[in-house]
Amino acid sequence: MLSPLVGKESAVAAPIDKNITVIHQYSSDHPYHVLFNQGMREVFAEDQRYSYDFSFEYLEIDKLPHDAVHLGQTIEHLRYKTEHSIWQPDVLVTSDGVSNRLLKYKKDLPSDVPVVACAPDYGSTSDISIDAFSEHYLLPKTENYKENIELILELLPETKQVYVVIGNSSEEQKSMKAVTEATSGFDEQLDFVFTNELAHEEMLATLSAARSDSAVLYLRWMMDIDGISHVPERVIEDVVDAVSVPVFGVMEQYLGTGVIGGYVYQVSKLGQDAARMAIDVIDGKDTAAFVQQDSYSNYVFDQRALDRWNIEAKLLPAESEIQYADVSFWDQYGKYLVIGVVVIVLETALIITLIYNNRRRVRAEAELRRLNETLEKMVNERTLELLKANRLLEKLNKQLDHTARIDPLTQLYNRRHIDERLGAEMEEFRRTGQEFTVMIVDIDDFKLTNDNFGHEAGDDVLKTMASILLDNVRKYDVVSRWGGEEFLLLFPNLSEEDAMSRAEVLRDQISQYPYTFNGHSLSITVTIGAATVREHETIEDLIHRADLALYVGKEYGKNQCIMAD
Repeated sequence: MLSPLVGKESAVAAPIDKNITVIHQYSSDHPYHVLFNQGMREVFAEDQRYSYDFSFEYLEIDKLPHDAVHLGQTIEHLRYKTEHSIWQPDVLVTSDGVSNRLLKYKKDLPSDVPVVACAPDYGSTSDISIDAFSEHYLLPKTENYKENIELILELLPETKQVYVVIGNSSEEQKSMKAVTEATSGFDEQLDFVFTNELAHEEMLATLSAARSDSAVLYLRWMMDIDGISHVPERVIEDVVDAVSVPVFGVMEQYLGTGVIGGYVYQVSKLGQDAARMAIDVIDGKDTAAFVQQDSYSNYVFDQRALDRWNIEAKLLPAESEIQYADVSFWDQYGKYLVIGVVVIVLETALIITLIYNNRRRVRAEAELRRLNETLEKMVNERTLELLKANRLLEKLNKQLDHTARIDPLTQLYNRRHIDERLGAEMEEFRRTGQEFTVMIVDIDDFKLTNDNFGHEAGDDVLKTMASILLDNVRKYDVVSRWGGEEFLLLFPNLSEEDAMSRAEVLRDQISQYPYTFNGHSLSITVTIGAATVREHETIEDLIHRADLALYVGKEYGKNQCIMAD
């Protein structure tokens, strides 16, 4: 059913000058409509000449797809309400997709109310011209596929395969031509897998099997090959949960679901221009300037997803917008520190003034002395508070630094910490000649554990592995999580002659450990690649040799320890 929501832009009691009816095709809580309404309201709020009232109508196509009876009754309800209500709209705004659905119902809409139609489809199969619906169009360019493919190659240059997630609705079938044209220019660089001929579960299964050198570009998934309708913003959450590779999206409402982001179509900007066009319609101005707009896409990213996939901000395109970034301590508490300093300065000025007056007014000496003591006490209290604040700041900074160096799952040191320790150890080697050894420990067939028993089992294996490694190294050795199922170990003052025996101890302890998960016994082994530092060698060279040794061990059948040449 329709869900009218009426609300004033301002809390100030004033006559209602202009009424705006907005028609959306999905339910009221749909992310697309939330963003559209947000952008639209921002612009209307800036126009101080009128007081705007709104009525929001929702066709709820996501709940009752392909139901012509429901759509007809909904339009009849809207017509009846418009004819009999004392609240009459000055402008009717239809968001993306609505105008095409309402073509044949044009006669049932108020004939004297101008319509602002957002993103109508001139390729519609209707026998009624879209121009008969309204003369006020807002036609944004939404095809941002090429830019997103270029972005994937820029941020993830090792990518060899891209899964393009798109459904099989009539709208999505029309989009496939633009998609195939965009991807054709990259055939020599990438293999593309399209999901438009798959059912929902088949699509998720296909994505879950993606290779590590793959990425996912999520366009939308409104209907699968079986004709079952879906909500794209909910399907993308299923996609993110199913895959173990980066996921990029092309719509603003996908941000916050776990996708990295991308060159996204910003629905909020469409809502802003819809409001600007509606204001021009009210003012009797020409609205042709809004046709064929090309300014609704921008590079927007989720900081949490960037951190997950180790993508640095400096690699992002210029003027990129980053959302969900952590708030710094200064941004959160800086104003309070400034206020404290100002208070201390003002109190100090007051003390100086009182001392000066004390010298000039002998009769008030006793009173001034009391005031001076009181003020000194206040200064001491404020100084003590400031010292406590500084100590708290130092403590928080230490906690933040510690947190930034620890892998949250295994509680081992992370890549940032081990990189710093490797740098320090290399400096010690160059200065004193004290050699050291690194080992890369990789869990064999770890993906099978995740596939067969779930990611919870995989996480349990990673934590158990961390415990075993810590129990079998020296106190001054460093154990870190290098990434995924790989661990990097640093052994100061460990020669090449002793490295293999140490590696074999670790491999043997791990292979003999009785792994169980939910009553299931797991056979877990590791392959270890080791390398001891050499003269004139960089850290990158050292890690590369250890990685090559690990690769050789995998080729030899896994559950091996290989010393680098």
